[in-house]
Amino acid sequence: MEMDDDYINFAKITKSADAAEPIFLGISQFILRLPAVKAATGLCRSTIYKRISQGTFPAPVSLGGSSVGWAASDIEAWIQSKLSARPAKSCIESNSS
Repeated sequence: MEMDDDYINFAKITKSADAAEPIFLGISQFILRLPAVKAATGLCRSTIYKRISQGTFPAPVSLGGSSVGWAASDIEAWIQSKLSARPAKSCIESNSS
């Protein structure tokens, strides 16, 4: 079976000096390290861990030793929940003339 260039090898582990590069675990699931989570959410490290302790942010998964990461799907779901909770903007603008 021939694979095209867009196919992500199952269990491919990326090793890079760029800590924001995700570690791929499968076709649709991968782990984000802290720099990528910070970039995706706009939150700083202390706020992320504070919200984890409050139960309002996804908990990380252990990658062994002191390394942790977050399931990309958990971070995406958290972002979607924040976007859907914002008030809807009205499409009708009033004219003051």
